[in-house]
Amino acid sequence: MPTFPKRAILPCEIKSREFDSKLLLACFLAERGWSSVVGSRNDIHLKLHTFKRSVYLGKDVRFSSGTIVTMLRLLGHRFVAMDEEAQFFLSRERYRKARVDGYVLSHAEELYAWGPENALAWKEAPTYHGQPIHLTGNGRIDLLRPELRGLYAERTAELKKRYGNFILVNTNFGAINHFFGNLSVSVSENDKEPVTRAHANGYLLHRQKLFQAFVELMPALAAQFPKTRIVLRPHPGESPEAWREILKVHPNVEINMEGSVVPWILASKALVHNGCTTGLEAYVLGETVIAYQPFTSGEFDLRLPNDLSLHALSAKELFTLLKQALNGKIRGTDLHTPERRAVLAQYVAAEEGDLATERIAGHVDALVRQPSATNLNVVTWPVGAAIAMGRSVLKWYHSGREGHKSNVAYTRHRFPHTEVAEVKARIADFAACLGRFSNLTVRALDENIFEVQNAGQT
Repeated sequence: MPTFPKRAILPCEIKSREFDSKLLLACFLAERGWSSVVGSRNDIHLKLHTFKRSVYLGKDVRFSSGTIVTMLRLLGHRFVAMDEEAQFFLSRERYRKARVDGYVLSHAEELYAWGPENALAWKEAPTYHGQPIHLTGNGRIDLLRPELRGLYAERTAELKKRYGNFILVNTNFGAINHFFGNLSVSVSENDKEPVTRAHANGYLLHRQKLFQAFVELMPALAAQFPKTRIVLRPHPGESPEAWREILKVHPNVEINMEGSVVPWILASKALVHNGCTTGLEAYVLGETVIAYQPFTSGEFDLRLPNDLSLHALSAKELFTLLKQALNGKIRGTDLHTPERRAVLAQYVAAEEGDLATERIAGHVDALVRQPSATNLNVVTWPVGAAIAMGRSVLKWYHSGREGHKSNVAYTRHRFPHTEVAEVKARIADFAACLGRFSNLTVRALDENIFEVQNAGQT
């Protein structure tokens, strides 16, 4: 039986969140003789019917990925998956309701879990049929490990010089304060299941209260620390305009969403958040991280990022902790207690040993030596290509519609235009940190789509 070709498709939804880790994965695959397509998920999907048979790494197993999975199967690709948002969830049951679709999960040949809790959430799903689940960790954690922190040294030094001792505030209110206001979620009466509707509405009301608390906090924070720079980074799915309106009268506050958050965390004196991935990242980096929790809920608060942080239950408590952080009286490493380390271990694997991306590359490489459940078929391929092209036409139509999730402005907000020189420079940075990847080539296939492979490979 012929082996499946060593080609991979590695889509990224949000550049600042995922691109570096997927590019690093492409480098490890190239060492094993693979050719990988990596870049903007939206742009890759528009061209999906043009790619040769590949292993496609899905970013989740949600219902919204169902059409893509169908297209992949018809086109002869193989589907494996992780979940970029599986590091945090309220409970395994709630996670499955929100982020696990039976059809998508059942068609993933392999799954790559953030950690034990993520793996259990998948295994307990009714449609899980025993496919391998590997505790690989996620490549985003790789980029926080000591081996790769040199990636951010120059940028971190630049930010420290530019801002001095600054406070970083990260928000995560995309559901309430969406980039397009019409896509913000409101309390609903339409859910067919009363229990589900009550939970969803309760969660939204809790997030709305927290959003309002942060809205009220920012001017008070600016006034409390008038000589300290404060940098606010809204989530990529949020509207920065709502914050600009609030903060335009405070000259010591800046809204900045440039690049990866990692150098911003490393350069700051303290990070303030509530239920945000950056809380986890700051903890792993050994930086001071504070969860601002003026309202708490045993049902709706995310355990992991908040439990890894210092807790401020009021603005007064927050100001006290920030003064101590600015004066060097508390340090991020003080948070690395056995209790917090135990919490982290439940959710995150690959903090040490082989990098998560190298582990995933090894599993993907082994997969293609096994028979494929999808075969290139003269009947199914034209059907898949027709669906893919039709979907691309529809996406193109919606790209010009204001307020639509496919709007080009929103797409470029999440994945800005990227030149091949930037991709080559990033791989050179990886090579400098790890002493590997010296013989790789990169070429642009289309806007924001790149091919990474070994030099001389065809």
